[in-house]
Amino acid sequence: MKRRNAVLLILLAIVILAVAYGAAIIRRGFSAADQPSAVERVVSRTVRNLGIPGSARDEKNLFTPTQEGLQEARELFTNPCTSCHTDKTTTWAAEAMRHWPERSPWRAE
Repeated sequence: MKRRNAVLLILLAIVILAVAYGAAIIRRGFSAADQPSAVERVVSRTVRNLGIPGSARDEKNLFTPTQEGLQEARELFTNPCTSCHTDKTTTWAAEAMRHWPERSPWRAE
């Protein structure tokens, strides 16, 4: 019985710490500009890695990065994407997202 009480007490302490940490994070607020905490980094990497199938985890990239390929990728990104994905237009992007339709018009059905 004493062992069971000790285990329950430890679990209760863990739950209390988790709730306190969650409350601190929510109170601090979320921002993409802030660096994530160590716990957030560990959790996000763990969740990301759980989503990768074991067979795909060991596969090698078929395409080796070359200067020409990287330059082409930069040009493809900067042309249509910089209107939303730059620091100069973040205010515009935030405003545009408020008026964005619930469903993307470019979504293939």
